[in-house]
Amino acid sequence: MKAFARQLLALTLVAFFVPALVSTSAQALTLSNEKIPYYGDLFYQDVNKGVRDADLIEELREVLTSKHQRSATTGGFDRIVKNCDSAAKGCYEQISIGYKGARKALLGNLNLVQITAKQYGIREVYCQETMTGDQFPDGDKPGPNITPSDKYINIEHTWPQSRFSSKFDKNIQKADLHHLFPTDSKLNSVRGNFKFAVVDKTEKALRCGLSKFGRSNLQGGHFFEPPDAHKGNVARALFYFSVRYNIKIDPIEENFLKAWNKADPVDQEESGRNEAIMKIQGNRNPFVDFPELADSIGDF
Repeated sequence: MKAFARQLLALTLVAFFVPALVSTSAQALTLSNEKIPYYGDLFYQDVNKGVRDADLIEELREVLTSKHQRSATTGGFDRIVKNCDSAAKGCYEQISIGYKGARKALLGNLNLVQITAKQYGIREVYCQETMTGDQFPDGDKPGPNITPSDKYINIEHTWPQSRFSSKFDKNIQKADLHHLFPTDSKLNSVRGNFKFAVVDKTEKALRCGLSKFGRSNLQGGHFFEPPDAHKGNVARALFYFSVRYNIKIDPIEENFLKAWNKADPVDQEESGRNEAIMKIQGNRNPFVDFPELADSIGDF
């Protein structure tokens, strides 16, 4: 745990105090995963040419917000278009299933765990616990397509609603599954709309010790620190939201997020979640598919 913190602080300090070490030259980026049709052929061509920073952000935003025309050839790339050919099949774009639908998708599907033949639990992220039926003394218990009471488990908007973009429909932002996670209701309330950072001085005892609330040595004010196992997920969710909805990330917070993106890499569960969300709302998180893209963006 201490080694993780020291490594994280070192990465953060280098990124914050020595920005000249981050190259701004157009160097081709080697993507870690195989090509995914969703992003279209032009995206991969531009990555090979070294697209970065504002140009990369703009290209990713176009992929995320445009209509997609699936290729008639198996394995072929999508065409990223403003309007699909009305005579062609396979046209799709991001849809919103509404906040009620998003809660149901998370609590009754994406984060649902079957414990026994008749017992289910919900994986929440800020205490890294699986909450079972006995933790819901009234109302519905966890189960397929069931939404238990928010008195006990809530939905964390990793990008707080108070900082949503005015340029996009707020209901779409509120229900965007890529930044939503189930959390213990009390910790959800503690986090509120505070920014993320490494907390050096805790100021509030939380229900579990994996998350922290307090102050950082690098900046004044209060911050929330998620568990180590969720830090990379937080980073990639915020990178996505920043690009998709054209909102800036605070520079101090961004340095922590970039360090967390490296220290807590994408695992099978996060990758599978990305695939599931693609099927539900019709778009992907590029920073889950290709975490290294964050290194090519100097300022989110």
